[in-house]
Amino acid sequence: MRKEDNYEDSFGVLGTLALAAAAGWVIHSINKSGKEAQAKREAQEQEEERRRNSPLSLNNGITLNEFVSMANHIASRTKRITCITVDGLVIHATVQSQSHLTEWNFSVDFNDYGHLTGKYWLSSDNDDSIIPQWFADKLSTAIKDKLPKQDVSAPNINVTTPSKKSNYPYPAENDSQDNMNIYVLAIICALLILFAFILF
Repeated sequence: MRKEDNYEDSFGVLGTLALAAAAGWVIHSINKSGKEAQAKREAQEQEEERRRNSPLSLNNGITLNEFVSMANHIASRTKRITCITVDGLVIHATVQSQSHLTEWNFSVDFNDYGHLTGKYWLSSDNDDSIIPQWFADKLSTAIKDKLPKQDVSAPNINVTTPSKKSNYPYPAENDSQDNMNIYVLAIICALLILFAFILF
C-alpha cells in the first residue's frame, strides 16, 4: 500500500466523521429549536387560559346588561347574523351563508383579564368573511365610547383562525424566528452535503 493511498483513505474517514458530527449537531439544533417553540406555545396557552379565566370585574362604568344590550343592538344591524349568545364577556354568533343553505359561527372574546376594555380576541369558522371583524370593531368602538376617557387604551386586536386543536392567538414574530432558525439549519445541511460530494 502506498503512502498516498493511506492519506486518501484517512482523509475519507475523517471527512465521514466530520460529516457525521455536523449532521448530529444539525439534528440536535433542530430538536432544540422545536422544543423551544413548543415551550413558547405552551407558555402562550397558559397565559391565554389565565386571561380567559380571570373573574369578571366590571368596574369601569359598563354593566354586563349594557354590554349584552350593545351586542344585541349591533348584531341586529349586521346582515346575516341570525343569533348571538353572550357568556360573560364572550359573544358567540351564528351567521347565515350567502346562499342561505348553511350557517357558520364566530366568537369574540372581550375578556381582558376580567376587564372590559374594548380589546378583543376573534375566532371564526370563515376566514373570508368580513362580518366577524366588522361586528367586533363596531362593538369595540361602542365600548370605548362608553368608557371613561382615562380607561380607554390603544386598540389591540388579536385575530386568530380556529384550528382543530385550539383557538388561541399566537404572535407571528415567534414563528418568524423559528422559521429563520430552520432556514439556517437547512442551509448548513445543504452545505454539508455539498462538502461530502466534493470529498467523495
